[in-house]
Amino acid sequence: MNTLLINLLSITPLMVDLEDIITSILIFGGICCALPIVAIINEAKEKKHKIDKQTEILHEAIKMGGTGNVNVSEIAEALNGKKKTLKLTIIKNLKSGLICSFIGICLILVSCFAIANQNMTSIQNMTSTMCIGGGILLAVGIAFVVIFFISKSYLAKEIEAEERKLSGN
Repeated sequence: MNTLLINLLSITPLMVDLEDIITSILIFGGICCALPIVAIINEAKEKKHKIDKQTEILHEAIKMGGTGNVNVSEIAEALNGKKKTLKLTIIKNLKSGLICSFIGICLILVSCFAIANQNMTSIQNMTSTMCIGGGILLAVGIAFVVIFFISKSYLAKEIEAEERKLSGN
């Protein structure tokens, strides 16, 4: 086992620096493994804190005035924050579509300029990857924009009813 490890370590400097391998492992481990875990833990803590605060407020409201003059469902609804309306959801589709389309177009343009100024063969793989990625992002963006227009026309009556309900008319 030790001779195998020594042989591998003796070959490694010829192919790639050991420092580059360690750096790559740390970057991959940090971005692909640790970052999502930290984000999920942070979100769970935030939700737990929000629920604890809501529970504390409801408990104090019931304790102070009893249940007769406190409408718990109204307080709970107020604590949950704003509900997403259909209009906001549809506008988010448009925003996502425009962002994806813009990034896709930029990637395609950059790859086309790189192909036009191509001096090295190593750039060819990168430009083809950028072109494919840009095409995929452009297609996703166009799909979001199409969904926006379809939703806008299909849900027009529901959006009007929701707006009337929110305005109180």
